Amino acid sequence: LCDHCTAKCCKYFAWPIERPVERADFDYIRWAMLHSQTTFFVEDDDWYVLVHTTCKHLRPDNLCGIYETRPEICREYSTNDCEFDSHYVYEKYFETPEQVYE
Repeated sequence: LCDHCTAKCCKYFAWPIERPVERADFDYIRWAMLHSQTTFFVEDDDWYVLVHTTCKHLRPDNLCGIYETRPEICREYSTNDCEFDSHYVYEKYFETPEQVYE
């Protein structure tokens, strides 16, 4: 499977955040989105910040340049969870500060 991989999982990371409740919380999200490559999504009522950025150890052939010493989170990731042909849609996905404002 890795021979045909586009390394989708190595080109972003997502981190859970506290659910925004107050206007100031949403304003903070809007501020973060003013920085390039930052989006937010909601899944199962949990909020996440998603940063579209490529791992600095991803090789041009889309394989890991530090495979033997890669972080544990990478080691735990398996082809069972592979996103190669996934076209998953989030419950809510915010790509612009204007969407958050609405």
